[in-house]
Amino acid sequence: MSERFDVAIVGAGVAGLTAAIFAARAGLRTIVVERSMPGGHLTNVDAIEDFPGFPAGVAGVELAPAIQEQAEAAGAEFTFGRVGAMRSEGDGWWLGLEDESVAARAVIVATGTESASIGDGPAERWLGRGLSHCASCDGPLYRGKTVVVIGGGDSAFQEALTLSRHAGSVVLLARTIRAQEIYRRRVAAGPRIDVRVGVVATRIVGDEAVRGVAIDEGGVETVIPADGVFVYVGSAPSLDWLPADVARDPGGHILVDLSMRASIRGVYAVGSARAEFSGQAVSAAGDGATAALAAWRDLVQARGGGAPRAGHT
Repeated sequence: MSERFDVAIVGAGVAGLTAAIFAARAGLRTIVVERSMPGGHLTNVDAIEDFPGFPAGVAGVELAPAIQEQAEAAGAEFTFGRVGAMRSEGDGWWLGLEDESVAARAVIVATGTESASIGDGPAERWLGRGLSHCASCDGPLYRGKTVVVIGGGDSAFQEALTLSRHAGSVVLLARTIRAQEIYRRRVAAGPRIDVRVGVVATRIVGDEAVRGVAIDEGGVETVIPADGVFVYVGSAPSLDWLPADVARDPGGHILVDLSMRASIRGVYAVGSARAEFSGQAVSAAGDGATAALAAWRDLVQARGGGAPRAGHT
């Protein structure tokens, strides 16, 4: 049975949770659909150091529940499940989940991204056998051992720093470096972190468990022995359920205007689901607020209420 909402938010990362706060506070009946744990990739981050209001940083597992609590207090509802289909229905949208469906006049896409495969196939088959995406969760398992971190962005550098507190040796493999300068300096000062730039990880090597990572250096493949591999590379949006006529960039991210509106009526995109996202948690929160207020304005105007003032909430 479909329940009818003003706004359905797909994804409960920082962007989605913030959108829920602003939509609910604006008086819109709001539901958040999340397939796993609220907080998304943020829950794997040991310390978010650039989120306003936390001079000493805040762990993702602390920040996400706090934002969710605020959204629930504002009146947002939550349901768990994977969205498998979305279609136009009347003046709104229908979302099909595994065991239920949701109808809403507006949809905010906040699904984030999923880790891309490495080389010859999905690396996820190694999960629980030496592959991880959470250094703060699994780092203590590799005390005194050798681990490889794959990626060149902030997440990879932060997690390499976290792992260096446990592992005997951390090898950071980056095709290019995109991390902020502050993380570059910290990693460079880490006595147990070996950074290799211009290296392409082609596959994870192992049998029953991870044994290393194969890399391509100038056309020559070599294997770096490792007890664990932590991957923070090449993510892609998971949007197979979205209508095909929603415009996207070549990487599959949704194209939006400055108000986070997508190319078709009643659809908005925020955070790493949208094109040209900066990748910062604070930017995700800003996206969520912007999209929620845009949806509120659009719904009010559609009801014949005129253009509301931005400071209404």
